[in-house]
Amino acid sequence: MTDTDRMCAWLPDRIICNSAAIAARFAGSRWQHRVRTILNGVDLGEFRPDISGATVRDELGWTRNPLIAATSRLDPEKGHETLLEAMCTVAKQIPESRLLIAGIASVNQATRHAVLQRRISELKLDGVVRLLGFRRDIPQLLAAADICVLPADAEACGRVLFEAMAMTKPIVATASGGTPEIVLDAVTGVLVPPKDSRALAETLVALLKDPARRHAMGAAGRERVTKHFSIEAHVQKTMGVYAEALASRGIS
Repeated sequence: MTDTDRMCAWLPDRIICNSAAIAARFAGSRWQHRVRTILNGVDLGEFRPDISGATVRDELGWTRNPLIAATSRLDPEKGHETLLEAMCTVAKQIPESRLLIAGIASVNQATRHAVLQRRISELKLDGVVRLLGFRRDIPQLLAAADICVLPADAEACGRVLFEAMAMTKPIVATASGGTPEIVLDAVTGVLVPPKDSRALAETLVALLKDPARRHAMGAAGRERVTKHFSIEAHVQKTMGVYAEALASRGIS
């Protein structure tokens, strides 16, 4: 448990964790019986496979390029440095491939953006990788992509994973935190070790070269979020925990 966990755990009647990986922090503690796990949900009406990514591709000038998308915060633990190193290999093997990175850092955004832009230049990826900053058109960005990537060193329950699956996009992500609870390896995507740029590159190249596999994974992802991770199901599960907490105090 973290210090914050210890400071706050005694207050609530129930503790909702958004992955079993987070819930495991409380294992063996005096508060373990209060913990319930509810993974995040996604609005299946907002993230739909019929949305077009053509406008985004036109904006970037990458109308026909194989495109990888990373849409998450730019915080160091999200693994963008590993992704950039992997992209060097991807670009060598598939020269027309491109990577868009959308998002901002939680703190020191200007500094973090500059660090990543400098690394892009050092790796000679200026024409291959684009930092887009904050964007509201995430469904369109994902629609434009062939693959969604989340190379985080540690990830509790990445929202982009649900969004990408809802958009029928195959996922390449690290087997860290709660990600294996969301992405089914070799079914809805491929899991690689954290901080392993070589494995990440090999996986991205293999998927970019296999459109049939990408399509199958994307379809499986949409089916998975529809069955298990809709926002309606998330709300229902959360309300169930609220009802349980109230009942424990004799309130109906």
